[in-house]
Amino acid sequence: MSEGGRVSKPRRRHPPPDFHIPKGEKVFIHQAFRCCPYAGLITSKIHDFVELNGYHVVDQPALAAVQVINTCGYKETRRHLAYDAIRTVRAENPSSPIVVAGCLTKIEPREVKGALSGVEHQAILSPTELEDLEVIFDHDLSSFEQTPTAFHKDRYTSVDPRVGLYQITVNTGCLGRCRFCAIRRAQGRPVSMPLEDVLARVRRGLAEGHQDFFLAGSDISVYGADIGLTVVDLLRALTDVDASALFNAEAFEPTGFFSRLDDLLPILASGRFAWLVFPVQSGSQRILDRMRRTYDIDQTMDGIRRIKQADPTIITCTDIIYGYEDETWDEFLLSVEVGRQFDFA
Repeated sequence: MSEGGRVSKPRRRHPPPDFHIPKGEKVFIHQAFRCCPYAGLITSKIHDFVELNGYHVVDQPALAAVQVINTCGYKETRRHLAYDAIRTVRAENPSSPIVVAGCLTKIEPREVKGALSGVEHQAILSPTELEDLEVIFDHDLSSFEQTPTAFHKDRYTSVDPRVGLYQITVNTGCLGRCRFCAIRRAQGRPVSMPLEDVLARVRRGLAEGHQDFFLAGSDISVYGADIGLTVVDLLRALTDVDASALFNAEAFEPTGFFSRLDDLLPILASGRFAWLVFPVQSGSQRILDRMRRTYDIDQTMDGIRRIKQADPTIITCTDIIYGYEDETWDEFLLSVEVGRQFDFA
C-alpha cells in the first residue's frame, strides 16, 4: 500500500498505448460476452468515460475512428467470441486502431497479441491497466477512475436484474487457488477500493437519484485484505449510509464469508441487502476438495439458511459447475439439490 492509504498498482504487463484519438471522434465499443457482470460494468464505464469526454459511441465498426473490445476469458466459448470480435472489426475497418481490454489479455496474452498482428495502432489493456484509456482519449471532463456509471447499457448485457443498478467495483482479485479458475490469473491478488472511496461513490449515486446499488468484485469476501479491513467493515459501513440505499452484491466466496457469519448476520438483518451471490460450485464435498475449494458444503448451506432467517427477503443466488472431471451422477444430483436451496442457481 502506498502513502495516504491508497492501494499500490500492480506492475505493468503491457506497453502503454502509443496513439491518441482526438475528441469528437466516433468510437465502436463491443463486449465479447454479454453475461459477465464484471465485464458489463467495465464496458459500461468505458462507454460513459468516452461519452462524458466528448466522443460519440457508434453501432458499426466501419463508422468508428477506433475500436474497443472488452473480453471475458472465463471459459472456452467466451474466448472464441473475443477472437471472433477482433476478426470482425479488422475486416470491417482494416485501418482503424484497436483496443483490447479485459481478463483474456492476461489469461492468453500471446494469443491476443497474435490476433492483433499487423494492426498498426493497437493497445492491450489488462484489468489493472484500464487507466491507460486516458492516453488514448482526452479526459479533461472526467478521468476513467472517477467516471460514474450504472449497468444501464443494454447492449453490453443480457436480460439481467443488474441493469439499472448503480455499479461500484469494490475489489478485484482473490486469495483462492481453485484448480479450474482462469480469472484468478487475470486479476491476481486482492486489490480493494479504499472504504472512504466506496462510501463516496454511494453518496454520489444517491445524489444522482439512484437508490439501488450493485457491488461487484471477484470475491468480496476478501475485501480489505490488502488495506487492513474486512468484509464486515465494508457491509457495516454501507448500512450507515442514507437508509434509502439498497445493496446487491456479487460474489462472495463461501470460505471468507461464512467464517465471519456471526458478525455479518446482524448487518444482513438490517433490510439493506436485496440479493447476494455465493458461488458454491458443487454439492459434493469430494468434488469441492478436488477443486481446491476450502469450505464445507454442509456448513455453507447452514449459513445460507441462517441468512434467510435473519432476513427472509434477501434473494440468494449461486453458481454451479457440473460435469467436473470424474463427477458421478449421484454427485451431480447433490449439486441439483443444493441449487434448489437458493432462489436462483
